[in-house]
Amino acid sequence: KITDDSNFAFNVTGDIAITSPNQSFDAAVNIDSDWTFTTAPASLLIGNSGTSGATQNAADINSSIALAAANSLKIYGGNINLGGTGNITTTTSAAPILIKATGYIATSAGASLTSQKLFQTVGGPITLWSDAENNLSGRIEIGNFNKFNSQGGRITLAGGLDDGLCRGGKSGRRHAFRGLRFFAQTL
Repeated sequence: KITDDSNFAFNVTGDIAITSPNQSFDAAVNIDSDWTFTTAPASLLIGNSGTSGATQNAADINSSIALAAANSLKIYGGNINLGGTGNITTTTSAAPILIKATGYIATSAGASLTSQKLFQTVGGPITLWSDAENNLSGRIEIGNFNKFNSQGGRITLAGGLDDGLCRGGKSGRRHAFRGLRFFAQTL
């Protein structure tokens, strides 16, 4: 069981999946200096994806450290707070970053224009998706001095049932977008 007192040291080049046996973790997961990733894993999954926003992990995920993976980095949570100045990156060509919340997503500020918080892929998509269960509870807040660098991949900030791909279908419901707030970033 993951608790706030948990200490983890990962030295894995394969896949890492941090999930619960049930739909959601029992409590918020705080990924901080008590968690160490010596090498970047092939993929990093935090939280159960479920079959939709309504069935994914709904416990909060809070991270204050850098998170990196080679092939994919996916985080599923209730509210997702990406604090600290740690970067969120993938390193293999076309490897995605997906941050999907049933509530809000918030990123903290980078230190300055020359020391930005970085979300980076090598041609892969970067997706921040709030309010995934579409109950009008989500938003995305991007802190000052954040940089999104997909090197040619799609960058999507979306909310509600729409993953941002706008495939042309309509559900008959109004859009669930609650808010997107930018401070000082580079896209």
